[in-house]
Amino acid sequence: MIGSLAWIAALALAPVAHLEDPKAANPLDAFQGTWISVDESGQSTWTFEGNRLTLKTPTREYKILITLGQEDQLATIDLEATADSPEAPGYKAPGIYKFENGKLLICFGDDQTGRPKQFVNNFPMSFLFELTKKPAASKEQ
Repeated sequence: MIGSLAWIAALALAPVAHLEDPKAANPLDAFQGTWISVDESGQSTWTFEGNRLTLKTPTREYKILITLGQEDQLATIDLEATADSPEAPGYKAPGIYKFENGKLLICFGDDQTGRPKQFVNNFPMSFLFELTKKPAASKEQ
């Protein structure tokens, strides 16, 4: 179990900022773009495009398929490393998410620990990430 969580442990715990757009027809719309997280190992970049996530940490890269849902009053996010992911292909992590105070919080476990019920970092049971939305690049003329 701990071995299967190694890729998560390497990820940066991050401050996250983004306000959910209440007009968004698709919940995935609020995730789109690039987000940053920072922890003791450095900065990680989370790039959401449609239902795909590319996660780059200081030492690893993951390609992840995401699925959103609802369970017990919690917004859920399931992450599955794709077959072509450079790290941990096929790895699955059930999680929860919320947009709060301009941040995106994602907390997840694994197939053995299951989906967290609270937003807490409790290694190896759950991993909490706080992401900050990267500002869009300005257009130069």
